[in-house]
Amino acid sequence: MTSPSDQCSWSVESTDHASQAGEDGARTSNSFRKEFPRYLITGSLVIAGLASLACAVTSDQFMDCIGPVLGNLLIPITLMTLVAFHNHEKNEQRPEDVEVQQQLGRVCHLLGEAHSHLLFAIRGTYEGHEVLACLKTVIYQPPMPPFTGVSHTYDVYDVRLRCPRRGRKWCLSSKPPSMTGEPLEWEIVARPKSARDRLAAAGLVQAIPANFETRPGIRPTITYLPTGGWLKYEEPPGRIPDVESLRTHLDILVSIRRLDVFSQS
Repeated sequence: MTSPSDQCSWSVESTDHASQAGEDGARTSNSFRKEFPRYLITGSLVIAGLASLACAVTSDQFMDCIGPVLGNLLIPITLMTLVAFHNHEKNEQRPEDVEVQQQLGRVCHLLGEAHSHLLFAIRGTYEGHEVLACLKTVIYQPPMPPFTGVSHTYDVYDVRLRCPRRGRKWCLSSKPPSMTGEPLEWEIVARPKSARDRLAAAGLVQAIPANFETRPGIRPTITYLPTGGWLKYEEPPGRIPDVESLRTHLDILVSIRRLDVFSQS
């Protein structure tokens, strides 16, 4: 359990979501119209009306007159509409988004006093290594019939530790023995076989505590990404862990970081 002094406060603007949602809590299509600047609509109608009146009074060819006027008017209206829409989407936060940020705020102190917050991520250091932890949304679409065209959206918990940018990509894939949360079994996935043997000899699997557990039904993976220079622990589908779970994940990544598992062969 963390004390209040261990928690990192997260400043979140309060939003009246009740006025933006129906009885079932789903946001309705009226929320943008309610917050859209009324002066923009009113001003545009007034200018268009004056332009029409001027062309009707002063010109024998109404369409030749009104066309260029409305065309020039359309450009600023479009720009102002795009800016208003962007600001609305930027400032509006769903309750579940606020919850994710608050969850990150409860564990962020593990990444040092100089850590920083992104939208759904925190960046800092752990035992001298750069760390990035986040909750990201993934859209998965099965490639083969009969599921083609059917997509699934879910959240993935992802924590990364900076490591050397060299060698081949490899992965530690977990195999939960049951749905009751017993310790996981791990398999090294790498090519060629000589690389897999070298990783095994380096003690890659042994770097994970034998009693390491996760939530029932979750199959975490640990992946080395040489292009970006990251060692990644990932839980799909996932959620932001508590402090002790995040500390355990970081300790595992640090233990692997100390091994000879980043060579070129």
